[in-house]
Amino acid sequence: MRSITRARTRLVLGSAVLALASALTACTPDTSTREPAGRGGAQPAPVAETTAAGDALAIMVPSERGTGWDATGQALVDVLTAEGVENGVDIVHYRGADGTVGLTQLVGQADPDSLLVVGDVLVGAVELTDAAATLDDVTPLARLTDEPLAVVVTADSPYTTVSDLLDDVVANGPAVAIAGGPAGSADHVLAARMLLAAGVPAADVAARLRYVPQSGTGESFDPLFDGSVRAAVADVSEHADLLASGSLRALAVSGAERSPALPDVPTLQEQGVDVVVTGWRGVAAAGTLDQARVDELVALLTTVHGSAAWTAALDEHGWSDAFLTGPELDAFVAGEVAAVRQTLLDVGLAS
Repeated sequence: MRSITRARTRLVLGSAVLALASALTACTPDTSTREPAGRGGAQPAPVAETTAAGDALAIMVPSERGTGWDATGQALVDVLTAEGVENGVDIVHYRGADGTVGLTQLVGQADPDSLLVVGDVLVGAVELTDAAATLDDVTPLARLTDEPLAVVVTADSPYTTVSDLLDDVVANGPAVAIAGGPAGSADHVLAARMLLAAGVPAADVAARLRYVPQSGTGESFDPLFDGSVRAAVADVSEHADLLASGSLRALAVSGAERSPALPDVPTLQEQGVDVVVTGWRGVAAAGTLDQARVDELVALLTTVHGSAAWTAALDEHGWSDAFLTGPELDAFVAGEVAAVRQTLLDVGLAS
């Protein structure tokens, strides 16, 4: 087995309009900009004899650079490169429609060497759009990470508890806007479930909740700082620098337990809001792959998960290890789809 080739970076700009998503299956990636995906150093022996089916392995990121999806994809490329994947690793960005452009591209290509970074955002996006492809068209390979969300406000906000925020939303409705990730994401679902837990009837949530979706990491804080929203929801890791600097304060985290990154911040449940929501990310392949290739890819990801380099990546980004494969993963994804769909239906955000 020969050693890896230099990893490459390809940026593909998908349509921002989902109606054009089906046309993207015929698009050719723009390879004019290439960067090494690894971090240098000697190239160790390859992980396994079955790490590639012949071409470079492609890690498809369904967003622009700088997002949580991108961070996950880049971490995968770094680890795969460090571990010596045969034929090398590409990272390819397909931007548009909250991830469904990338999903459509994966399904349309049906490439045994392409892996798509997936997660909670994509689950909701499929439910809220007329996506040309759905999660029924892919094979989940592994859940990689899980992370609680944090509800944050500016340092000078009058809110000191999450109940202060919810009381204001209940009393004043759309005048109290909340920013977060794309529509249908875990951020959005959390905002809706908090209102339900605060006693807002499901039929009134859509009218009561003014949710301002943002597409890129950190963008959810822009309307918070300019005063157009009162609070924001995002993964704990996305808040770290702003919380450490004192620019933001966290009112609550959404996990079942306190986050090690924010040990002094109580959970929603500790504050009487019986809601647990986390943001997860994983990897999927086209649903047309044969079982032998699926098994090869799962074995590769299992090796990645067991590597010291992946453990270091988890620590670097503040991600929780949530590795899951096989039937348990299938059940998890099915449960996520059902739960998100039901929440969006309950509050009138989907039909």
